[in-house]
Amino acid sequence: MILEFDLGNSRSKWRMLEESRVVDRGVTDDVSSLALDHWPVSRIRVASVVSEALEQKLVTWAQRTLKITPEFARTSASCAGVKNVYAEPHRLGVDRWLAMLAAYSQCDAGVLVVDAGTAMTIDYVDRGGQHLGGYILPGLRLSEQALLRDTSRVLFSEPVVPSTTPGCSTGEAVRHGGYFAAIALLEKAVSQGRTLLGEDARALITGGDAELLQSLFAGGSHFDWQPDLVFDGLSIALP
Repeated sequence: MILEFDLGNSRSKWRMLEESRVVDRGVTDDVSSLALDHWPVSRIRVASVVSEALEQKLVTWAQRTLKITPEFARTSASCAGVKNVYAEPHRLGVDRWLAMLAAYSQCDAGVLVVDAGTAMTIDYVDRGGQHLGGYILPGLRLSEQALLRDTSRVLFSEPVVPSTTPGCSTGEAVRHGGYFAAIALLEKAVSQGRTLLGEDARALITGGDAELLQSLFAGGSHFDWQPDLVFDGLSIALP
């Protein structure tokens, strides 16, 4: 069995594979607290955007508990037909890279890849596998936190129902405004994707806020929601 980790900025996710089939999964704030030694794990694959210290914490846990040294995916200049546009390939986040690898592997056209997490990333890969570049922006929570932190009188505590309609209270104005901006951005990304990649390009979205954003598109989303896109890239980068 293969144990996979996606160590992100806000949380760490894991899933267990048996012959490419997901048999268990979870989320943790502390990998050292996981009790997975009842599984016959033979390999550990990791996608990580956390610090070396936190990566080492996982290595120590895996070696002590499972007697296995994890394999960490790293960004490269090219892999599985995808060519990294960065002059210094290692500077491209491995989560973006893995999501692109997984997306490209299932598309017979160009593909727009969005990861809506702590940060929102947008990347374009053309039909020939060339990465055309992308964007990194604050995600929903980061945007809201920055607004509340750097203003003195924009305050609210009431719960807010997700919507992109004009807000009728401070809480709605702030949160609906964040959703409105994110949806407008994604609609612009789709439009730009058609220009860069062709009308037949696909659009895939993953990340912790992806499902919520999918529900907010008026008239239906242009995106295919694939929550395991980063995980799926691990088997391509580390076959």
